[in-house]
Amino acid sequence: MVLQKPNAKKTSLEQWAQDMGDGVMRWLIGLTRHWSKRRDILRNNYRLGHHYLKLGKTSDAVLRFKIVTWMDPMRPDGWYFLGCSTLAHGDRVAAVSAFTQALRIKPDYEEAAYMLAIASGKDMPAEALPKKMPVSLAQGHFEEIAPGFTREQIEVYQYRGHTLLAEAVRAALVPGRIDHVVLEPGVGSGLCGALLRDVSAHLTGVDFSAAMLTEAVKLQDAQGKKTYDALINREIHEFLPDMADDAFDVVLAAGLISYVGEADALVAQVARVLKPGGLFAFTADAMDGQGFQLDTAAGRFCFSRSYLEGLAANNRLTVLRFEEAEIYPEYKAWLCVFRK
Repeated sequence: MVLQKPNAKKTSLEQWAQDMGDGVMRWLIGLTRHWSKRRDILRNNYRLGHHYLKLGKTSDAVLRFKIVTWMDPMRPDGWYFLGCSTLAHGDRVAAVSAFTQALRIKPDYEEAAYMLAIASGKDMPAEALPKKMPVSLAQGHFEEIAPGFTREQIEVYQYRGHTLLAEAVRAALVPGRIDHVVLEPGVGSGLCGALLRDVSAHLTGVDFSAAMLTEAVKLQDAQGKKTYDALINREIHEFLPDMADDAFDVVLAAGLISYVGEADALVAQVARVLKPGGLFAFTADAMDGQGFQLDTAAGRFCFSRSYLEGLAANNRLTVLRFEEAEIYPEYKAWLCVFRK
């Protein structure tokens, strides 16, 4: 027989509740059920908020995320998506308040900081604007718009940046050469690279959006041959360091850096993987003045001529072409071709 010391610690919650009486047990069970229901309510409203936001039912999304923040005021993503919903609903003041609250709870919340700048617009000082776009935001954007992207860009928005960029590359190639190894980061649905298939021995597209690559993989010529020899689902800053030096004859980037922001590291990697004499051809949203800046109205970055020319000089790239090009009707961007 083992004798238990008086006041010995109980071995389980059940034993303790039994000793204290059935009333305590019933209270504990009720409390557990209460918190379980509370978690269900939180989870369901959070899911419904995302559902309504995706459908464009912004007033319903606002209500659901308000419920989330009422029930759990220290949940930063609740405040963040409340901000996204109110901004989509057209209430910038409420959006600023929600994004600010998310950042109070989680100061390193880069998506909230970026969206706070978008919601604040011209009220945010230029020096306080983000320098980079969070990958998750850019990725989510392209995942959402991928179905029908090509048709919408060409037929609805009358985009022609891809044709202008391909023409600029052709003008800089050695006539008659058709064995180029081409890399297209930010390949999207394959609008640009497809125009250079006939001068490419190997054409690789890289994109962080699996949905966009699903569109690009459909491309083929009249004989049924796939346009791209390889399509890789990776973020470009992760992909490029794994590539060997002097690996590509041409690197195409139609609009890519406008969804990146600060491009110093990206251009340095592009310069490294280009073969001597290789071309870096890209388009980018344009601005006057110096440096680069987030365009809070467009939600993308724009770049000054001096900033981009500085990137070329810092990486020993020669500027072959630098001009304004009308990539959409009445919308001009920089069209650049640099040579290593």
